[in-house]
Amino acid sequence: MDINPNSSNSGLRVQVSKAENSIYLVSGWELELDTLNFHLDSLHKEMLSALGYENVPDSLPLLDYAERYIYREDIALVQDRVQYAISEQENPEYADRFEVRLKDINGVIHYYLVNVWRLRPSMIKGQGQNISDLKHTREMLIDQSSSLKAVIENTDDVIFIVKCGGELVMYNENFRGLMRSVFALDCHEGMNLISSVPEDFSQRWVPLLSDGCMGKKSSHELTLDLRETIHVEVAVNPIFKEEVVTGVSFFVRDITNKWRLSAWESLETRVLEQAYKSSSLSEVCDTLLLGIQEICPQMTCYVTRKKPEAFALEWLSAPSLPLSYQALAAEIPIDPAYGSCGLSSSSMKPALVSNIMEHRSWDIYRDVTVLNGFYACYSIPVISREGKIMGTLGAYFREVHEYTDFEMSLWLKAVNLVGILMDKENTE
Repeated sequence: MDINPNSSNSGLRVQVSKAENSIYLVSGWELELDTLNFHLDSLHKEMLSALGYENVPDSLPLLDYAERYIYREDIALVQDRVQYAISEQENPEYADRFEVRLKDINGVIHYYLVNVWRLRPSMIKGQGQNISDLKHTREMLIDQSSSLKAVIENTDDVIFIVKCGGELVMYNENFRGLMRSVFALDCHEGMNLISSVPEDFSQRWVPLLSDGCMGKKSSHELTLDLRETIHVEVAVNPIFKEEVVTGVSFFVRDITNKWRLSAWESLETRVLEQAYKSSSLSEVCDTLLLGIQEICPQMTCYVTRKKPEAFALEWLSAPSLPLSYQALAAEIPIDPAYGSCGLSSSSMKPALVSNIMEHRSWDIYRDVTVLNGFYACYSIPVISREGKIMGTLGAYFREVHEYTDFEMSLWLKAVNLVGILMDKENTE
């Protein structure tokens, strides 16, 4: 989606001159570390021409380049980064990033973000991007509200501010931590979020940015499949300067616990209403388990019950468990050697198996279970008021999985509900 077709470096600019466009070109260069000869690509030369310089050469000594084009206070910085590159020239993983200031023909300062990497021993390559507008926007934002930085850092929310082209202007540590842990991305000012995050995530976020860039203030609830499914509330606020949108702020609040509590209360009500209408216990449990799976999509849930005339369990409800798998384990002995259900029903305690491949209770069922794609299985016993085993409730996971506090609390609530329903059926 092209949010800002004419320029990604301003608010809603309508026309940009060719020269100004050239200033923002991603300019490339190569540096020979043994001779310090500096080679400019065509875009680099065009960028310097846009800064007012004539007869820009294809290559020149680095010191000459620095004296002609680099702000004098940054020449020492450039020398320091070159020394670092020389010391790391045999390291194939060498990379560097820094900001440097260039001066135009009139002495006006322009800020550039420079990324550098090793091309081969004794040769490095780099690219520079003009971030002057980004710097000015950030300063303007701080000027607009002296308390903005304090607000951003002193909150549990994830907060970030971008320009209409997706360039990152400001963010808090919560945002930095999220980007690193979920997307393995290190944030920096000027980073384009639209192109940096995965496409499926970008497709959901860009429409919110587009609305903000059109001056629309809005709030949304989103479900995100990150390392686990979370629910967030996103506040989108356009930032104006002289009636022009210069950026958009996003305040993201995790409302997963609130959403889960509301979803469970709604599910519990539906289950009890269905049971009151005398639906079969199997159908009621189907509703319960499908609802739990909506709350925690990584689960494949089941309920078993004790067979009337046997010391074994049978499937009562497993709406998402393959029928072929259920057929292969149609009768599960109440014995610790027969998977998580056998273990929990025989011990009358929860069976917490985070890794089926390593647990001895899964020796008999391991191959068929892994063949069906399940690597963890939790089972909670359903116990009658008289203290007898009535069945089990639990969940499979398609990867090795350590249960969370919320998952355990959900299973215990569900077990209590299933226990009430089984007791009700047994007394009728």
